[in-house]
Amino acid sequence: MSMKPRGHRVVQDAAAGEAPARQCGSEQTRQKRKKRRKESFNSYIFQVLQQVHPGKSMSKLGMSTMNGLVWDVFERLLLETCLLVNISKRSTITHKDVEAATRLVYRDSIQTAKPTLMRPRGMTKRISQPNDLHNYRK
Repeated sequence: MSMKPRGHRVVQDAAAGEAPARQCGSEQTRQKRKKRRKESFNSYIFQVLQQVHPGKSMSKLGMSTMNGLVWDVFERLLLETCLLVNISKRSTITHKDVEAATRLVYRDSIQTAKPTLMRPRGMTKRISQPNDLHNYRK
């Protein structure tokens, strides 16, 4: 009984019934195939999670859901930004284009959040003036 090298399979020739000298694990087939890079926001989502809630983790399904959400938001903003740039007949996307696209895409969300966003600023203005400090009521 001959010892075969581990990891190599000998292919038998069907016509001759003999084992040829070539093996399936030859140098050409043994080359590692390049693994396709899967683009995702997983590492960035995890970094933000650690900043907000240190020590917490997320399941694979939860991470997949968050990744899909981020891709969806990114695609919506990119589509709207490209439309704005095409309308203005330019070839460069600027920060103003992205800001305008964000306002257009999330118009309803921004309008409902506006009173909430404005409240702390108003309180800061009132409290920062020393004469009006005694007029502050909760």
